[in-house]
Amino acid sequence: MTVVPSPEADPRPGVTGYDQDLEESRAKLSPQVARRMAEIEAVPGYGSYFHSCVPNNYVFILVPLATNRELLVERIKTLTTPLNEANEATYQYCFDIIKRMPRNEVLEHDSLIQRMGGWKRTVSTSANLQGVAFAEKVFATLADLGVDVRARWQAEVPEMRKFFTQVPDEIERLLRINISVRQDSVVGVLRQLIESVFAIPECLALIEKVEVAKPHAGDASLVNYPTLILYLVSEANDPGRRAEVEALLQRLHAVFADCPHGLAADPTYADPWHPFVTLTQGYRLWKRYLELVGLLGEIYDSDFQYAYLRPSGTPGNFPGLLSAYRHTGS
Repeated sequence: MTVVPSPEADPRPGVTGYDQDLEESRAKLSPQVARRMAEIEAVPGYGSYFHSCVPNNYVFILVPLATNRELLVERIKTLTTPLNEANEATYQYCFDIIKRMPRNEVLEHDSLIQRMGGWKRTVSTSANLQGVAFAEKVFATLADLGVDVRARWQAEVPEMRKFFTQVPDEIERLLRINISVRQDSVVGVLRQLIESVFAIPECLALIEKVEVAKPHAGDASLVNYPTLILYLVSEANDPGRRAEVEALLQRLHAVFADCPHGLAADPTYADPWHPFVTLTQGYRLWKRYLELVGLLGEIYDSDFQYAYLRPSGTPGNFPGLLSAYRHTGS
């Protein structure tokens, strides 16, 4: 669950409602997850570069010391509001279709009712990216019943497009470096990143946040979830930051050149830069949503497996720089 500021003040000087909520969130962690968090924060040098971990859904969020955690969380919440609106609008459209269907036809499909219930929970909790799993199943069930939702809403309510095509530029251009390593190696790999990458001021300045996957105890739905994700600041797309991005890639290439801890990375909507490292712009689950409604190819470039935005006429740092430091397997 995303940590948001609490309206109640803490009597301790300098402690905000956000700090209170964060303390409570950390206190509720399972022993296994709490141990992993302690291991991360005990990595030599960690406290010199990052705030204490922020538990959030399936990951720990590591925020550089130069960044205000509370403001970052609020900014992300604001930027992702249009994703919530798109999820809600699509849910409501399907709900209206189902409401007009014969009741006996709906009742014959218990799974449809259950999936709509799960989808509604993602709307009410603003878990926008989790809604796509329910949306895909609802679209498929309605297709079995003779309803092509995508074709229908494109014909009946073309204004629905704006929910998917008018999301903030920072969301669409978001640069991520997705790293897949074994769970038992994640702390060691993080140590290498701190020593060889984050310790370099110019490299750390490119990092908005780092996500480290929590131990998932064999949850099959998380098998292909990256173990570490480096989110770059939006300015990393600018040509003026090219030299800094190049230095970051050089150092990452050196870290992973002979790393024995990797797992095969999921190449979906991603540029496979290394056998266990991919590069992407935007969120993978949001791209699933765009594909579901037939808009993925209008926004992301099919020539790069939809990893990057379609060419806009403005040169950027990706994917051009990647070729010089791409793993060749040799």
